[in-house]
Amino acid sequence: MSREPNEKKKLENSPLVAVLTEVRFAPILTIGNLIPAMQEERRRKGFPGFTTSMVHQFQMALGGEPTFQQTSRWVFTSKDNAQTITITTEGMSLQTTSYDDFEAFLATLKEAADVVATIAEPSFADRIGLRYVDAVPNVGDKLSEYFNETVLTFSAEQLGVVSLLSSQHIVAKTEVGHLQIRMNQVENGPLLPPDLITPELASVATPVEGVHAILDIDSSDERRSDFTWDLIEERLWNVHAYAGSAFWKSITENARKVWGERLAEARA
Repeated sequence: MSREPNEKKKLENSPLVAVLTEVRFAPILTIGNLIPAMQEERRRKGFPGFTTSMVHQFQMALGGEPTFQQTSRWVFTSKDNAQTITITTEGMSLQTTSYDDFEAFLATLKEAADVVATIAEPSFADRIGLRYVDAVPNVGDKLSEYFNETVLTFSAEQLGVVSLLSSQHIVAKTEVGHLQIRMNQVENGPLLPPDLITPELASVATPVEGVHAILDIDSSDERRSDFTWDLIEERLWNVHAYAGSAFWKSITENARKVWGERLAEARA
């Protein structure tokens, strides 16, 4: 897969709820000492919000008892809280609830990656992941009007039951890593997968009444490269191509009409 052409499809009324990307790098256990310098750079580039928190990780020890390990995470937020950059000892991530297009998303990530490269100097870039979460609130029993059979299971009518909540999880291997496609229905819940309900995504984590459909596409490149923007960008375009293909093949013609499909303006 490769970079998409200048002419590309876009949805005027996109069901997109959140977009996230993570770039893992060689562990830097002393990165906490570098955060003040990073914070100053992020503050000047439109990310004035800053918080620190601890993440609890469950680890299984070979032949021993499982343990919980605490790791720090440093979170930089934009003025409107729509974009968040997170730094840990082993990676950086960008997430947004105000996605325009992939080029604009990459531009924001590049600024963050350049700061990390200059100040922390990671030895290499490891796994790169890109995740798109789309949601259709109050879809009820009209799931098939929006999504193709490739990501659906049985209907309540087919099984002769009153109602059901479907869940489909597809895991595929790509030339560079893996592609996961999850289609879930939830009732009276948030329009986000449970693992994404965090303070940073609080604006879209409020429970909504009704039966909702959540399409969760996660594409990854699990190779290793130097931590340079040219290589990171190339890898991200590859995983984006897989994610984009999965989305457009998952939705129906009716969904394209309802969501206002059009060709985006070509970029120079």
